[in-house]
Amino acid sequence: REDCELKDQQQSFSGVGAKHQNARAERAIQTIMAMARTYMIHVGLRWNERGTDNLSLWPFAVRHAMWIYNRLPNVVTGLTPNELLTRYSADHTDLSRSHVWGCPVYVLDPKIQDGGKIPKWKRRARLGQFMGFSEEHSSLVALVRNLTTGKISPQYHVVFDDRFHTVFGVDYDPDVVARIDEEVWIDGHDYYAEEEFDSDGELIYSPPPLEDCWLTEAE
Repeated sequence: REDCELKDQQQSFSGVGAKHQNARAERAIQTIMAMARTYMIHVGLRWNERGTDNLSLWPFAVRHAMWIYNRLPNVVTGLTPNELLTRYSADHTDLSRSHVWGCPVYVLDPKIQDGGKIPKWKRRARLGQFMGFSEEHSSLVALVRNLTTGKISPQYHVVFDDRFHTVFGVDYDPDVVARIDEEVWIDGHDYYAEEEFDSDGELIYSPPPLEDCWLTEAE
């Protein structure tokens, strides 16, 4: 609040249980969540091996959806959210260099990146998965997931396969799409953890109870 006062910014809050009073923000969140779910389903259909469609990657899908959303011009005003925030006009070159989230990428061998040489028959690049762009480096630096270790690191010397031509997927199946969508909807929100028991059936963790003000008369 003090920071907002220093910058001559005002805050307003919606009432408890009245999210409709903050309609613009709620609509933007809905759009971003729908984009992220689309990314997850698309990867699940085009490349469903080595954990590429693991639901633990959901936060990266959401972050990339935010990256895209903040750079898309509004249909009415022609301005992007970033332009409204910074008050500077953009040339939208960021969109021209964007890539499909979750697509295969080929990272150049580190020795070659440093100007060195490797044996003639050794692979020049390694397969990884695109997780969006880094927020801590140059805007051209991609976040790449190592398919073996699961580690995600910033990489610059990469080639993107936006059309998934170099990997295998599955044929379109409505049942598969419905299953993936259902799993994403279940895990795509915050919730309390369930009770945990050890191998002997003893309770080892119980989620904290809700305050009385949140409970109904029956509860």
